[in-house]
Amino acid sequence: MVTLASEPGALDLFWFPMSIFVTGMILTLTRNPIKIQKMGIILAIIGTIFVAISPFTLPDSPSSSFGQLILLLLGPTILLIFANLSSIKDNKNEYIQTFLMILALSWIVLIWIIGPQFNNSGNDFWLLWVISIQILSTIILFSQAYLEENTNAKILFLFLGISILLLNEEKLGLPNASRALFIESSGTISGAIVGFFFGLIIWFYTIQKLHSREDDLKMDKELTLDEKNLLLTKLNNDLEWIENFEGGKYE
Repeated sequence: MVTLASEPGALDLFWFPMSIFVTGMILTLTRNPIKIQKMGIILAIIGTIFVAISPFTLPDSPSSSFGQLILLLLGPTILLIFANLSSIKDNKNEYIQTFLMILALSWIVLIWIIGPQFNNSGNDFWLLWVISIQILSTIILFSQAYLEENTNAKILFLFLGISILLLNEEKLGLPNASRALFIESSGTISGAIVGFFFGLIIWFYTIQKLHSREDDLKMDKELTLDEKNLLLTKLNNDLEWIENFEGGKYE
């Protein structure tokens, strides 16, 4: 609290909101009452807002480049959410949905062409995000080309996948194009995915081990006289209810 009151820094204006966002997502995605899930959504939104404005609150912090990425993607994300909501509420709003989706994609392409800068240098998080989308799209297209039975469709998906890979060819003169960056980012993404899955495996293994060490429930071998009478009374009441139940077939 002293840090918050005296001199706010990256801990207060970036990492603390980031922890609020993570906490909100955990409350939202895990099995909790609806009120708790709604509170998690509110916390996630608050954390996202503070992280997104970190380029203005912490202009000299390297962590704020990630906040700039979130800020750049907020607009297209909101447009895509509105597009999905319009399709859910009314199937006749196809033109509105298409317009919003095209506007969102055009927004992302425009940012890609401009090339966002942070502290007079390219935003590494933005480039990493763009390359991640390219890799994911290429994998999907190549997989679809492999699964597709129609020859023309196979060629089309294969061509689209290769075209996305060529977006990182410097000789084409495209903005933000770099084979070296693509290869480096591919290694970073692959390492992050492998680390994520290993983390999940270790987490579930640890939880399983902790549960296996729990003592079994200890049951009393003998019931007291009052407990026996109570048990017999309940059994007799259940039997009487079964016998009086109309339409029940019991042997």
